[in-house]
Amino acid sequence: MIQPRGTSRGTHDDAERTGASPPSPPESTRKTPPAGNAGRWAVAALAGAALALALFLTWQTAGQQALPPGCGEGSGCGEVLSSAYGKLLGLPVSAFAAAAYATLLVAWFSTARGAAWIIAATSAAILTAAGWFVWLQLFELNAVCVYCMIDHGVGAAASLGALASLAKRGLTLPQSGLAAGAGVAAAAAMAGVQLLTPAPIAQEGVAVDGDQAHHVTIGADDATHRLQLLFDYACPHCREAHEMMFAAVEARPDLAVALVPIAIHPACNDAFDSVSDRFHESCELATLALAVQAVNPDAFVAFDRWLYDWDAFQPRPLDEARAKAEALVDTARLDEAIASGAAAQHLRANIDLFKQSQASRVPVLLIAGRQPIVGRIGSFDQVADLLDGAE
Repeated sequence: MIQPRGTSRGTHDDAERTGASPPSPPESTRKTPPAGNAGRWAVAALAGAALALALFLTWQTAGQQALPPGCGEGSGCGEVLSSAYGKLLGLPVSAFAAAAYATLLVAWFSTARGAAWIIAATSAAILTAAGWFVWLQLFELNAVCVYCMIDHGVGAAASLGALASLAKRGLTLPQSGLAAGAGVAAAAAMAGVQLLTPAPIAQEGVAVDGDQAHHVTIGADDATHRLQLLFDYACPHCREAHEMMFAAVEARPDLAVALVPIAIHPACNDAFDSVSDRFHESCELATLALAVQAVNPDAFVAFDRWLYDWDAFQPRPLDEARAKAEALVDTARLDEAIASGAAAQHLRANIDLFKQSQASRVPVLLIAGRQPIVGRIGSFDQVADLLDGAE
């Protein structure tokens, strides 16, 4: 059949006769698959799994005290998810993660011109945010949330796979860098908001006022404000609050804080059904500290601060604590304080005070006439606002 001059068939035949390649279609009509089928669906599966886990965490942590299964008091995920970094602008950070994963999924299957830009920016934001939260867990909170780490890992894998497809989607290296830079900036802004806007302190339970004469108190004897700090020697948030109180009494002559060691292990505190393994010697450590106090109250503060002189994930082991106690006080009198049950009785009284407060977690900061402050305290300025507001 004779083809009219100028048709596509004629052009193709002319190219065949001359050996030249046929002209490429206009760039606006060219479609490039994002990746091979296996790679495409692998990225989609990873992003979908990360999205599902992020939604699960959002659902589980949306309530004031809600935590995922296995995240009891003192557990790594409990410490992380209940920390100031567990929320952003009042919402669980997992909600923002879910939004990022959903955006990545939609862009991944889109053929729109700007999809590659969105993939680059979103993937970079996910990777940057994952690095931020992993760093927080390992070096700031000294606690690891397994749920979070899995979600970060799966989301990072999906993001890396998505970034590897950008060249096939027609995005040049400078364009990819520009879009990724925008994603990094967005994640950095999120981290900045978290650093500059600490979460409000949590208050729960009922106001109680224990007998401070039974506790060692730091600060001025004639202080206007007399607080009580209830803490467990294996609790990272307690450790932070403990050191915060020592710094506060040095800065404020109107402040005194009674140190009230307790333990949250079910072996000596039936307010808890189960706790993390890090608390397996909590009862013994608190009893030992109170035995040191019974023998020599002046030595208690030195021993108390030594017990919190750790920066790893685990507290001081009991055998090391015992050796330190024997170096500070008379061993025979220490043994007597423990064998007589005096230290254990003191611990029970401290735990009873905790129960009276109706708090659900530690640390607990008791202020006369006010609802107890519980959990992680972002800054003593938040406590000072309560104290100064009462004046």
